[in-house]
Amino acid sequence: MRNVVKEPMPVDAVQLRKVLEPYVARYQRMLESIAGLINVCARYIPPRRSRKLHIGLFGYSRNQGGIVLPRAITFVAALYSMGLPPEVFGISASRKWAMVMWIS
Repeated sequence: MRNVVKEPMPVDAVQLRKVLEPYVARYQRMLESIAGLINVCARYIPPRRSRKLHIGLFGYSRNQGGIVLPRAITFVAALYSMGLPPEVFGISASRKWAMVMWIS
């Protein structure tokens, strides 16, 4: 069987933004409320390897709304260690969005 490359489907950016905004807002609020706990837990996640320190555009920490967070793998490991998979952070917004779409 041959692999066929298909053109990507067109996306309505306005509609996509309407769908994503509630999730993004909820995710950011939840992240801000537990950022301190994430950073404390992240200290106990063993590093995979030593990293060179960089200053400037290619720094290694994550910054969300003025909150400094660990790098991706450590960030996710800390969340899972606390029993909080990051996939469910914005899920509470889905019920509200579904209601809006049902009514309109």
